[in-house]
Amino acid sequence: MATRTYDAPLSDMQCEAAITLSSTVPGYLNVIPGYRGVKLYCASDWKLLLTPRIHRVFYYAAAGTYTDYTSEAIDKSTTTHVPLDAMAADDYLYIGCKEQFLGLYFNIGTNVNAETATLDVEYWKTQATPAWADVTGDADGTDSTGTSTGATLEQDGVYTWTLPSDWIMNTVNGKEAYWIRFCPSTALSATVDVLEMMAVHKNTNYAWMEGGMVEAFNFDDDKVGGIQYLSVDSTPTLHVTWLKYEG
Repeated sequence: MATRTYDAPLSDMQCEAAITLSSTVPGYLNVIPGYRGVKLYCASDWKLLLTPRIHRVFYYAAAGTYTDYTSEAIDKSTTTHVPLDAMAADDYLYIGCKEQFLGLYFNIGTNVNAETATLDVEYWKTQATPAWADVTGDADGTDSTGTSTGATLEQDGVYTWTLPSDWIMNTVNGKEAYWIRFCPSTALSATVDVLEMMAVHKNTNYAWMEGGMVEAFNFDDDKVGGIQYLSVDSTPTLHVTWLKYEG
């Protein structure tokens, strides 16, 4: 079993509700802010990725103002949310990480979008004149029709794309990151709440975790935003306990 590497003593622990794993649909779980370690147990073999931390979430209104919703996107609180109320086709949500990422997981609250709309998702592309460009290979798991032609952001799900080969960092509202931005094709419903967001790992090279073993390790919470997981087969239960250290 791995042991902690921080010199500071352990000051708190918090467990998640038991998680039923799937062998086909990845699960996503944000780190509790301020916690820098995790203990994991599953009776069967399973797979794990550490996902990049979302460093900034900015809502840009067409009027020319940015609003910072970073905390609301990653604080794991059901009492806060990123409001996309009546988001217009010329408004943008910017999401930035220090590493490239393959998609975004959305935990939608009870106020979902019901308008027929798709998302136009763009990245910052290097070329003779750097510019925003559409991602390719889009798949919108927040659209319950499964066709990306219904109502986006109407359910919890993952929006993924093909990782661009020419994606570079740029600066948005004074912050440098690998940025993705999106806007809806038409205005969203009057009230749309995104309770939580999480970046998807840039590849699918999962670490193999042996069943019946307790895994405990620490991580850099400035780089790691959460865990992404799958079972090897069947539907075993994963137990997750977050570890907090003093200092």
